[in-house]
Amino acid sequence: MAVMEVHMPERVWCQFGAPQVIPPAPERYDRKDGRGHARENWLLYHARNIERWNDRANTIMEPPTQEENQSQWRQWYEQQSNLYLTPFSEEPPTEYCPRGPIERALVDVTFRTRELLITNSEAFYLDVK
Repeated sequence: MAVMEVHMPERVWCQFGAPQVIPPAPERYDRKDGRGHARENWLLYHARNIERWNDRANTIMEPPTQEENQSQWRQWYEQQSNLYLTPFSEEPPTEYCPRGPIERALVDVTFRTRELLITNSEAFYLDVK
């Protein structure tokens, strides 16, 4: 098993027409990968999770019958997530902001190449390294 992913259906009751309630806190899982654990018995390590998976047909959740106060739920939701993906702005961005190290490296190489070509009129694009 390369990846173990836990689903929390109690967080999406309203998508299925049931009242939305504040869900219980998710279980804490020890994040562990195979690096440095070559001798680990993963069947033993994940025995509890495998048992829960095998018993999944017997653990069907019943939706809540009564909706909680919407203001309480909204307050909980605001603490758990971002309500807006990005701040709204009338003005377009004036500069590019790379998202990660690879993107930053590509932008740096592109701008250095452009600068070399502009400053050295005899340089050919394929000669610039």
